[in-house]
Amino acid sequence: MTPVINLFFVPYSFSGVTTYCQALMDYFSRCEKVKMHIVRTSSDKPEFTVVDRGSVTEIFIPKPSSEIDNQAKYIDQCVLLLYAEFHHLSRIVFHFNMKECIDMAKAVSRRFRCKIVYTLHFLESHYSAVKYLGIPMDQIDNRIDIRQQQMLALANHIICVTYFASEIIKDWYGVSLSKISVIHNGIESIPEHRILSWKEKEDIKTSLGVQTHERIILYAGRLNRNKGIYCLIRAFKEVVIHFPKSRLIIAGGCSDYDYHKLCKGIYDKVTFAGNLDKETLQSFYKIADVGVVPSHFEQCSYVAIEMMQFGLPIVVSDLPGLKELFEHRQNALLCPLRRSANNLLMVEPDISSLGKQIVELLSNSYLASGLSMHAQKKVREEFFLIKMGESTLGVYLSSYNLEKNIGGNTISYNTTTPGSHHNIPKK
Repeated sequence: MTPVINLFFVPYSFSGVTTYCQALMDYFSRCEKVKMHIVRTSSDKPEFTVVDRGSVTEIFIPKPSSEIDNQAKYIDQCVLLLYAEFHHLSRIVFHFNMKECIDMAKAVSRRFRCKIVYTLHFLESHYSAVKYLGIPMDQIDNRIDIRQQQMLALANHIICVTYFASEIIKDWYGVSLSKISVIHNGIESIPEHRILSWKEKEDIKTSLGVQTHERIILYAGRLNRNKGIYCLIRAFKEVVIHFPKSRLIIAGGCSDYDYHKLCKGIYDKVTFAGNLDKETLQSFYKIADVGVVPSHFEQCSYVAIEMMQFGLPIVVSDLPGLKELFEHRQNALLCPLRRSANNLLMVEPDISSLGKQIVELLSNSYLASGLSMHAQKKVREEFFLIKMGESTLGVYLSSYNLEKNIGGNTISYNTTTPGSHHNIPKK
């Protein structure tokens, strides 16, 4: 089958964006309607290299030479190389994933006859605070990010990973709803994770070097202050009072703060595991008693989705973005927030509430198992890769006013409201 769309996907390696990019690259490498071209700039290859692997073409553009003295010149040369090799193709879509790619997006739009799709993965912290605290827009400074503004204006279509984000860019950046779709993140489906027996958990704990009698509270992700690690450590001190044989495992890297000094009195009960490979992290998901996502701001968190998939009882910050994944006491406990003492336009988890909610899940196995069951059901029904991939394909097709045939029905893709590709079978 001849591909309908020539997709040039520009991956970006940062936090959950990495997971998102890999998931979509995997999906479209198997999609007959798309010929995927993965654009890898600043590669270690010594020269411009195109590797055709059948359904996927990888394009390696070497790091800038010493003669190129600024980023703009380098980007222009990258796009010139791409244009020389691929300008003959039709129905080209460039998919960007960070506002930092604005220079490349501009250069592409000047050279190619193409459509530009941009996925908005992150919002600045103050938007969550404004929403949660109910601060009127006219009472705060106009904090428009110039690169974000330019990318949103340049893109033919914008994918938001939450409805909250779509509201923000409509209200603050003046983006028309007609160029926005909301597509929640999705992950590869796995067989439903069953509750492990005590012996199975013991074996995994032993292999990880964890004491078999300990109750495990797990955090996974980057360790910057906006992720709420210091709130979690302080809350864990309250947990230890009720459950002395408990351990907080913090998995992740890139710390911008010395969290060890917060662990005074509980040094032996906090493990900083560092960056973990996928298999090891999944082993921790299997043995954890409680997962915690204590962020100050967040969108459609991949870590939260993964914890749901593995059936962890979860405590998450009651943030606008995360509330699209979780319902309080249905598939998680939502921790109340408070205004940050260090930044009046940022919220953080209430430490006392966070500690009490972790204790509640450790104490109430009936509640914990109920949250676990409903979390797994939510992932199976809403946050799976095929759904994300099909919806993203719909964005590509609609950018060229094309249609897709699914199960014998011709489906038109219209984007008049955020997140809705009005899927109406034609009679």
